[in-house]
Amino acid sequence: MVVIGIVIWIAGVSVKDFACFLANELNIAGRERQVFFHQTMNFYLLRASVIAVLFGIIIHYIWVRRIIVPIQALSTAMKQMSNGNEVTSMRITARNEVGELTNHFNTLLKKIKRAETLRNEMTADLAHEVRTPLSNLTGYLEALKDEVIAPNKKLLQSLYSEAERLKRMIEQLHHLSEKKWRYYMHDYKTKAVDVEAVVHEVIDLYYIKCKSENIRIKKDIEDAHFLVSSNMLKQALSNLLDNAIRYAVEDTIIRVK
Repeated sequence: MVVIGIVIWIAGVSVKDFACFLANELNIAGRERQVFFHQTMNFYLLRASVIAVLFGIIIHYIWVRRIIVPIQALSTAMKQMSNGNEVTSMRITARNEVGELTNHFNTLLKKIKRAETLRNEMTADLAHEVRTPLSNLTGYLEALKDEVIAPNKKLLQSLYSEAERLKRMIEQLHHLSEKKWRYYMHDYKTKAVDVEAVVHEVIDLYYIKCKSENIRIKKDIEDAHFLVSSNMLKQALSNLLDNAIRYAVEDTIIRVK
């Protein structure tokens, strides 16, 4: 309103004063006509000012609405996000800074949803990974408790290895949302791994489970040493064996080659 008033005053009053100056200098009218001229100029100036103010208010309202309404919608969406409610992408209504801000918000929303999906999938995967060694440990400890099998150094070493693997998985879950996640997922390979020994170790852990379900495992494993992650190899093979045993019928033969 201040800007509009200043513009009207500078333009309108300047034109009026200039017209009155010309009329006085040229003596184109008498005294009465000059008074009438002044009054007419004031009337038109006032009317033009009112019309200009109305047009200014309308234009101002339209443009401010184009800015305020999307920002209010973004503010509402941000509050819903902070409260944990589901938020959909915002419609871009303008090709200006507000539209660009809305586009950035939509991009951020997609990334947040993607991160949430990945986190849920990763949590589910880790829960599945943890269940396998825990099931093996429980089965063997129960067998040892009931004296179904006798403890020996090799068995205890395998159970200790499973417990360590379970511990690492829990650490991975603990650091799921931290930058250390990549560090815990990375297994430094400093020496060649005896693949045959690792595979035999994993298969031995399923001995009790297979016996209880009348399932046999036949092995055909070559002697090999590779620069691989023994932990990841155990994890992959455990998943395969666990699924094979879970969905196998009685008297099934599982071949590991």
